[in-house]
Amino acid sequence: MRSLSLILVFAGLLTACGPTQIRSDAELRREPVFDTVTDRAVIEPGLAGDTALDLLLARNGARYGDRLIVTAPPETREHLRRRLAGTGIRVLAAPEETAVQGGAYSATFVRLVVTPPNCGDWSDDADFDNKPDAHWGCSQVSNLARMVADPNDLLAGREADALYNTQADMLAIRAYRQHTIKWVSDPMETATVGD
Repeated sequence: MRSLSLILVFAGLLTACGPTQIRSDAELRREPVFDTVTDRAVIEPGLAGDTALDLLLARNGARYGDRLIVTAPPETREHLRRRLAGTGIRVLAAPEETAVQGGAYSATFVRLVVTPPNCGDWSDDADFDNKPDAHWGCSQVSNLARMVADPNDLLAGREADALYNTQADMLAIRAYRQHTIKWVSDPMETATVGD
């Protein structure tokens, strides 16, 4: 009789850890929400056009990671890339080039806005089945969404610029792999044992 009761207890423990106790991916997934802010203007060539472009960017509070999609000849896009080089605003060609009359070009300001997930779902606060909580992993996703400088990087990676040189980065990695790194100790730093 005692062995039968042990078997029943053991079977009960096995069923408590069975696959029916695991939450679905939809219940565990806490993902940020992406929204797009856009603003469009037709920019005339010359100094007045540069001023109009500055107003478009100022009106939208342009910052690092924003995009400026233009329907303009390659030389105009290159001029804009040089002009905005230090701002972190990327100048891209419109996917479908549609000519604007009179030498003007169309500029569309695009910002991707990421909204972190709402963490703190304590609806299952009395969970004794050893299941992952509904808010499991939410803080990591939320922190990443808040820290990323360019939300577009959360959607897809990008190629390095042609000017980026990886040789300097590789020097440190090569020195580490070849064990040529010399540790510098501070002469004022003393370690005592047993004080």
